[in-house]
Amino acid sequence: MAFRTSSRLFGALPCLLFACAAPSIALLATAQTSADGPRILPHVTIAGLDVGGLTASEAVEVLSTQVADELSREITLRAPDHEFAITLRDLGGRADLEDAVARALDVGRGQTVPTALREAVDTILGSFEVDLPIILEPARARTITEGLLSDVRREPRDARATVANGELVIEPHIVGVEPDVQATTEALIEAAHRGDPAVTISVREILPEVLTSSLEDLVLLASFTTHFSTGQVNRATNIRIGSALIDGAVVPAGAIFSVNQTTGPRTSDKGFLAAPVYSGQDVIYGIGGGVCQISTTIYNAVLEAGLKVVERHQHSLPVHYVPRGRDATIDYGSADFRFQNTTGGPIIVRTTIDGGYLTCALLGRKSSATSGSREGSSPAQPASQPPAEAKPATGEPLTRGAPPYESAASSADLGAEASN
Repeated sequence: MAFRTSSRLFGALPCLLFACAAPSIALLATAQTSADGPRILPHVTIAGLDVGGLTASEAVEVLSTQVADELSREITLRAPDHEFAITLRDLGGRADLEDAVARALDVGRGQTVPTALREAVDTILGSFEVDLPIILEPARARTITEGLLSDVRREPRDARATVANGELVIEPHIVGVEPDVQATTEALIEAAHRGDPAVTISVREILPEVLTSSLEDLVLLASFTTHFSTGQVNRATNIRIGSALIDGAVVPAGAIFSVNQTTGPRTSDKGFLAAPVYSGQDVIYGIGGGVCQISTTIYNAVLEAGLKVVERHQHSLPVHYVPRGRDATIDYGSADFRFQNTTGGPIIVRTTIDGGYLTCALLGRKSSATSGSREGSSPAQPASQPPAEAKPATGEPLTRGAPPYESAASSADLGAEASN
């Protein structure tokens, strides 16, 4: 019986203590009230700052300076080759001071007796901490982050093979970088809440289609260079456009390469301009004039490589950029230059321009560079340095067979569809 009696008394002890403490808690809360309104209980802190004994307006004023400092806190974003510093204010950060102060005022007031007692005891024995989180709006934070990360973005670039000073040069590929805006934004928000000083930018690598390793076994089969006048603006423009359309073309083993099929019609909507062309024994203006120099340069590289010439037409008048008999005129729909890849492996056709020099380089695989029959090619004549280009005097009318110009195949009038 005694055990049961003492058990009942022990179980009632917390209730007795709460009942005795309740008046003290009420007295403590009442004592923290002034003519200016209720005051926060002693030893209550907000974000580490003691606001005990302050009214709500006083606490907000005291906290404002600390919050301003917190919003100026920088977080560093890091990625390879890039580093940015951004403040919480830049990210649209804010702190709800009124809510934090209201929660501080509620300490020891308005809750259940057990909760009020626990909080009051905490303020007496030590302190009671009220948090003040920095609030970031995800949408605004994402917009700001996306703007910053635009500098991190990098487009992938294929490895390229070109020729310099008669030597094959492999330009390595560049891996693209695409920043993960959403993941970086989430990491920034989390860092702001934890107080972390730095965030690693999340990125995704993008491999180009042509890797450096895929070009390592290329060899230079042949190359040929011709000169053109950059002062003849329309003609030079046509050469640049046509060269860009051909550059990088891949000719599989056994396949036939066609200049006309590769460039398509040389029309004004592609940027081709009117320039002098040969029409029989006359010189006229035609859209795309000058592209015959591209086909001629390719033809000479094909001869040097010993590949099979499938179709080739000679100009009706001599041209200035190669020796007589080494030219190849084209006219879309009537005359083409074509060759067959007889190496047993793919060939890459590079047509590049450096100042007033047009170079065609034929690249092939080491394993197939010496294979194939290469029958049907014409003997190559040395032409390492083409003759200087002659130009008519300013204002001089076009004359029959003037040296700077080239002809279309046959004597047909090329009109607006002329290719060179």
